[in-house]
Amino acid sequence: MERDGREADETPAAPGQADVRAETGLAIGSGDRPGQGAGAHGEQARQDTHATVEEGGSPGDEGGEDPECFASDVIDARQRRTGSMRTSTVVVLVCLVILVALTVLGSVLNVGDHLMDANVVLGTLFYVLVGVVVVVGVVRPVIEVSRRPVFSLYQLRDEHGRAKRRHCRMLVDNLVNNAGLTPAQKSEVEGYLLAGDEADDLLIDFFKRTCVPQIDAECRRSATTAFFATAISHSALVDTVTMLSVCLELVRSIVQRCGFRPTNLGLARLYSRVMLSALIAGGLDDADLDGLMGQALGGGAGARGAGILLGSATSGMVSAFLTFRVGVITRDWLCSEDGPARMASIRRVSYGEALSMMRTSGFLQEVAGAVKRAAASAAGDVASAARSAAKGAAESTVAPPAEAAHPTPPLPAGIQGRVLRRRHGEG
Repeated sequence: MERDGREADETPAAPGQADVRAETGLAIGSGDRPGQGAGAHGEQARQDTHATVEEGGSPGDEGGEDPECFASDVIDARQRRTGSMRTSTVVVLVCLVILVALTVLGSVLNVGDHLMDANVVLGTLFYVLVGVVVVVGVVRPVIEVSRRPVFSLYQLRDEHGRAKRRHCRMLVDNLVNNAGLTPAQKSEVEGYLLAGDEADDLLIDFFKRTCVPQIDAECRRSATTAFFATAISHSALVDTVTMLSVCLELVRSIVQRCGFRPTNLGLARLYSRVMLSALIAGGLDDADLDGLMGQALGGGAGARGAGILLGSATSGMVSAFLTFRVGVITRDWLCSEDGPARMASIRRVSYGEALSMMRTSGFLQEVAGAVKRAAASAAGDVASAARSAAKGAAESTVAPPAEAAHPTPPLPAGIQGRVLRRRHGEG
């Protein structure tokens, strides 16, 4: 009995240690591979399991679960969380798309009905123009972005072997074809492929030196377009469609410049910001900033004129800021080199980066110069019109009266005498 008891006590000790250690390490190690999901939780589970085995117990003694099951539970939980985030993002995007579509469609039908009542040809041309704008400004950029491969700079450092060489070659080809490099720069970037393990760092540095300034320039051009379009239009429909088209085109140009796009989930989040920007730009016109500014300045004729200028400038600046922010989010998402980009962190820093880009990119100087030229031109036109009016008034004052210009010929003497006598009561 005692011998049987000792055998029973000693049975799980020796052979189980090596087997469980091997099986546990294999199970969690396989779940620890990049992209397969265990991550830090799998590493912690492996350490806890090895500590339990070294103390002489079995892996299931502490928590009552097999480590392989624990790792699979972690993977399942992470997959469920990712699936939940994807579902919520898609739902938000769909709701925003429907809201923007209803807003634009209501305004389009309102304008189209008035034009159709006035003239059938004008109404038809209006609807055709709206269709062309939607196809060129909305559908085309989305389709072109979706055709690009999914990639980000951090993958150059995370991958190894053939996959790393393939992505380096893809990045080099894109730089040669789309970055507008000089022949010397093309030779330089082609030589990075022969640098072995240092190719990724060299390519990332070269990418940031050449492509990131071009992306910033694209942001500035798009923001300038948004500023003038929304400042001049004074129409919620035009502002919404303009912002939607400008931001989608900006995303397309950045993706084309980089040669790759975010994941589908990243695109959904990015397009959600684009929809929100379009709704905000359209809502500013509905808020009637011109009238509010005029009332704040006193309500007189001069105050109303100043209110129109201030309201237009405010609407344009808000639209430009939103455009810069969309460009910053897209750039930071694609150019992340230290790991997968997180929308929460990018969103927090995008406000400050957008404001900084507005100050340092030359946008304010360009807008100020354009406004100054427009004001000078308008002042010249007003001065010319005032001079013309003053000249006309002076000519009308100096001109002789009609009687002096065409004097009546004198009457004959006899008749003149009789007229004078009758006037004095004589005869």
